[in-house]
Amino acid sequence: MSDNITMSSGVRDIDIREALRQTTLKHYYGDGQSRVVEELGIEYGKFRIDIAVINGALLGIEIKSETDDLSRLANQARAYNLVFDYLTLVIHERHIRSAETFSDIRTWGIVLVPKTANRDDVQLEEIRETQFNSHTDSISVARLLWRDEAIDILARHTASNRVRSARRDELVSRLSEALSPAELRTEVRAALKARRNWRVGQPLM
Repeated sequence: MSDNITMSSGVRDIDIREALRQTTLKHYYGDGQSRVVEELGIEYGKFRIDIAVINGALLGIEIKSETDDLSRLANQARAYNLVFDYLTLVIHERHIRSAETFSDIRTWGIVLVPKTANRDDVQLEEIRETQFNSHTDSISVARLLWRDEAIDILARHTASNRVRSARRDELVSRLSEALSPAELRTEVRAALKARRNWRVGQPLM
């Protein structure tokens, strides 16, 4: 999630989000196979990625606007790399040199917001394509689920009658053991796409 600091009246997070909705995200909103979620909680809500796209893969977009700083990016990147198949950093040009020093975003795509941009005209320029992230972790992926979702998946894949009484960490561990990484990711994506009454801050387990 972006880290706001007091600065001049430059291009803000909200301005970049709207530009993304009109460009990069526009296809996903209309294709019928994708779901776009803002502020998706990672690691039981310890982190929140700015935008997630859920379809045949998990795509994450993190925004660093002109009025942000990069103080949390290293920790965010490590957490997001455990969950998302593809990641993109949308970053204002004033931060680009600093961002290039972060080793944990080497597979991320980079979309630049140039210094010439203003709030009414946010142009986005892709300067690096995203690459597939091969370092995801099944435990972290399973932590995206709400408790009822995890129970439902386990009930369909195991014969145990202790599923509903299991603690949060036990549910996550059993999911990672009962399903292959590919199976788990498919189930988690399906659960996220089917989720109703989505609320920011909803407890995951």
